[in-house]
Amino acid sequence: MRHKRLLAIGGSLLFALAGCSTGTPATVAPATPAPTAAPPATATAAPATAAATATPAATAEGWTPVYEGGVLQPLPDGFPTQPITLLNVDEPSSADGLYARAMQNAARSISPVPIEVVDRPSSAFGTWEGLDFVKNQTGGLEGHYPVIASMTGSALDFLTEPITPELGIEFPADVNPVIATERVPFVVISRANAPWSTWLGLVDYAKENPGELRYISLGVGSQLDLAMESIMKQAGIEANKIPLEDPVEIGTVVAAGEGDFAMNVPDVAIGQAQAGRINVLLSVGDQVPEQWPDAATTAELGMNEPWGSLRGFLVPPETDSLHRDWLYELFSKASDAPEYQDRVNSLPGAQFELLDHDGVLAAQQRIIELADPIVRDLGLHYTQQQ
Repeated sequence: MRHKRLLAIGGSLLFALAGCSTGTPATVAPATPAPTAAPPATATAAPATAAATATPAATAEGWTPVYEGGVLQPLPDGFPTQPITLLNVDEPSSADGLYARAMQNAARSISPVPIEVVDRPSSAFGTWEGLDFVKNQTGGLEGHYPVIASMTGSALDFLTEPITPELGIEFPADVNPVIATERVPFVVISRANAPWSTWLGLVDYAKENPGELRYISLGVGSQLDLAMESIMKQAGIEANKIPLEDPVEIGTVVAAGEGDFAMNVPDVAIGQAQAGRINVLLSVGDQVPEQWPDAATTAELGMNEPWGSLRGFLVPPETDSLHRDWLYELFSKASDAPEYQDRVNSLPGAQFELLDHDGVLAAQQRIIELADPIVRDLGLHYTQQQ
């Protein structure tokens, strides 16, 4: 698996699926190995304060990371002064929850303070509700509570959910990403017995037979659906949309020949592809997953498409930029650890890719630009729901 580092670059980047689930009390995972499951809650989150305030900005200029015995040393202003607590706004067993624990295990030997995990599933607004929660925690504004974020899905929330009017969070002014460390591309799948075997072959067939193809979508307005709509628009093709509710069901329907093509995720596509029931025609981004070396990429076709899963951390906008840089150093170094690399290598289609603050913002801006007209055409913008 290639380990690709990109800093402050827009372009063909991939973002994450957002996940919101029912609210439950927060639990905390101690800093002990837990690569695949949530450990028992034996610690507690730092208590909330009525009016948490940020410490004065770190004054060191030209800061460079300092390591002693393999441990990243605190900043001149003392940060971090308490445990770094990774906030997961989904269930412990979710993709974000497993990511949190992989990062916890990889970073704990590098950090001068303990690394903890808090699981606090959000009933609404997901990442952004979590960010609002962090602001009221002791040390939250200083950067001691990085929030795990699926960067694409969280960006799309600004279109489909009333994040700004209800939480007062605006994009991009109040969005402060630290880092993204991995991406998983979406892929276009097709039935194996189709009269085409490539993406361009499908496009040619669709143009010669307008409205004939059956596109199996994940609902209407999901990130998978928005991605397929965007790519079809750029390719100049149309199809009959048949919405289903589950990516696994989508794969099964296309494999059975009851649908012609779909946008899906690699961990669902891989089983049907290995069985010879579907073909993977297109990967979103600029890299081809090693499982499908013959697939085309949107980048080589001249499409700047950011759809997919891009996972990392956010902090409040009040967090000092030097504190954010320290966290970037911690998590980027942790992404080199064998514990973390093993995780990414085990995920179908996953790719190592580091993006800094500016790189993540550029990726989020791109997905909002692409998705906004599609969301409005579907009548799904939050202003259209009032």
